[in-house]
Amino acid sequence: MQNVQNGVDRVASAIGTQGSKKQQDMAKDTKDAMDTSYRLTTDYGVKQSNTDQWLRVVNENRTGPALLEDSAGREKIHRFDHERIPECVPSIPWH
Repeated sequence: MQNVQNGVDRVASAIGTQGSKKQQDMAKDTKDAMDTSYRLTTDYGVKQSNTDQWLRVVNENRTGPALLEDSAGREKIHRFDHERIPECVPSIPWH
């Protein structure tokens, strides 16, 4: 966490907002990726060390497609497909 805070401090001093309320607010939501106490989890709280390794079909010569039996992979696809992008939301005129 200290490495992240040092980075945030360096950026803040470069743009002249050292110790500002915005920086303090941002620091409490910043996570250090190298901190071993902070881990990715599934919706059910199962710890994951890597979300990019999916269950796949494999034979002696090559690796095949990812399997839908991989619940963590399906959860990742679900989160991506249901992401709300404000620019892409159609506007509905009120009558």
